[in-house]
Amino acid sequence: MSRFLARLMSMNDRWAAPFGDVAHRWSHALFSRIRPIRDLLSGTWLGHPLHAASTDLPIGLLVGAVALDLLGQPAAADIVLVLVLITMVVSALSGLADYADTDGRARTRATLHGTIMVVSLIVIAASVLMRSGAPVDRTGAIGLGITALVVVLAGAFVGGDVVVNPPESRESDCADRVVTNEPGQFAEPHIQIVLDVCVDDGGSSGTTIAGLISEGGRFEILQAGGELAEIVLERGPDDRLRTSAPATILRTDEQLSASGVVSNGVEDLDITIDVGSGVVEDARACTESDRL
Repeated sequence: MSRFLARLMSMNDRWAAPFGDVAHRWSHALFSRIRPIRDLLSGTWLGHPLHAASTDLPIGLLVGAVALDLLGQPAAADIVLVLVLITMVVSALSGLADYADTDGRARTRATLHGTIMVVSLIVIAASVLMRSGAPVDRTGAIGLGITALVVVLAGAFVGGDVVVNPPESRESDCADRVVTNEPGQFAEPHIQIVLDVCVDDGGSSGTTIAGLISEGGRFEILQAGGELAEIVLERGPDDRLRTSAPATILRTDEQLSASGVVSNGVEDLDITIDVGSGVVEDARACTESDRL
């Protein structure tokens, strides 16, 4: 079943990828001009992505609205459905703020997710309009509510794929990850999955490997063709750490591993980036938007 659903999502990549590139240009241009609002919507102040938390409320309310309809409680169902509409708009704005920083496969999946959610929002709005004026026959409005719930659940499934699953071509490769920890501490290391990788062969200036990680951050390994490199880790807007001393590159037949200490002048983190050798060899060429 999981493979079938993954294949079903991949069938939409042909239109979602180019459409996502266009949508990303205007969203990135918009939110880059209003950074305080982007930080507010993305959850920078909370220390946790806000969109992931904000989606639970409208889904739960929508389930409640459908249940109330089926139980013959029209007034309560109508009120709850209006709340669904409001909370979905808020959740969509937080998702759009995150979308402005996506790239590669994550952007393609996020485009599909966002498109499905916009369709569900339109269906919910139509259901709300049909309920206005207390109509005697509510069959159509109730049917649209049930349809919206099915569409929302499908969109939520695709949205989960954006942050949970690595690319399908690398499902069996457990090496693709970024591990960070405070130097000298015994705290549990923070592990993120590498979702997308590209390579920029700069010739005499050295090779750069860039990637997108599961919590929306990005990284670069500059001059990755040698044994020493520079690592840049971007965890979010205005939150970028880089190595002050050369990082070490270790290569095996199975993977490339870059490790060092990154700092933003206030915080230091041990970092190790592991990427499968096959992933690097098959990686696409970086575009300007991939680079930090």
